[in-house]
Amino acid sequence: MKFLKDDWETKSDAGSSLTQQVYKDLLSRFLKNEIMPGKVLNRKAIAQELNVSMAPVREALSRLSMEGFVETLPRKGTIVKAISREDVYGSFILREAIECQAARMYCGAKIQENLDQLYGFAEDVDNSYEDMDLVEHWRLDIGFHDRLIHLSSCKTLEVQFKQVMRVGTFYQINSYLSNDDRREQLSHVDLIERLTTKDPDEAEHTIRDHLKSGKRRFYTTIGDNK
Repeated sequence: MKFLKDDWETKSDAGSSLTQQVYKDLLSRFLKNEIMPGKVLNRKAIAQELNVSMAPVREALSRLSMEGFVETLPRKGTIVKAISREDVYGSFILREAIECQAARMYCGAKIQENLDQLYGFAEDVDNSYEDMDLVEHWRLDIGFHDRLIHLSSCKTLEVQFKQVMRVGTFYQINSYLSNDDRREQLSHVDLIERLTTKDPDEAEHTIRDHLKSGKRRFYTTIGDNK
C-alpha cells in the first residue's frame, strides 16, 4: 500500500508564500500568548499590519482554523480558540475509540506489509520531540497515527480521526500535562513492533496503552472529578 500526501504534511513550496508568512506570524503570537484565547481577530487590521492583501490573511486563518487554533463564530467573527479540560478529555476519549477500532482492523499483515515505511515515520516522531518545536512534533505524531488508521481501509474512521485531531487542540492540551507525564510517552517504534501481532485484542490493548502514555496523570485527575 502506498501512502499519499495528506492534510498533515506541509507543502514544500509554501515557505516563500505570503500566506505562509502570515500563518507563521500569527502562529508565533498564539504560542507566545501575545494573542490570547478569546481574542477576536480583525482581518483587515492584520493585513494592514503585515502589509499584505486580504487574500493571504484569509488563507492563513483558514489553515489555522483547520488546525484548531482559531474558530469562526456567527456574528462574532474569527476568534482564538480556548480549550477547556472537558474539551481535552472528550478529544482523548474519541481518539482512543477511533484508534482502538482501527488497530483491530490493521494489525498483523497490513503492518508487516508496510513495516519499513512505518519504522521511518515512527523514528521521525520519536526524534522530533527533542529536536524541534512542539507544534511540529504534534503534526508528525498526528500524521503518523493517520497513516496507521489509513491501513484499516475504513474511510469513515479516517474522516472521524481528522475531525477529532487538530494540531492546535493538542498543542493546548500540552498545558495540562506535567513534565513527568510527557517524559513517560511510549516509543512509536516499539508501538509498530507490537502492532505486528495478529491478535486484535492485543492490538487494541497496545494502542490504548500507547495513547494514554504521557497523559495518565491527566486521566486520573479528571476521572476523580467525575
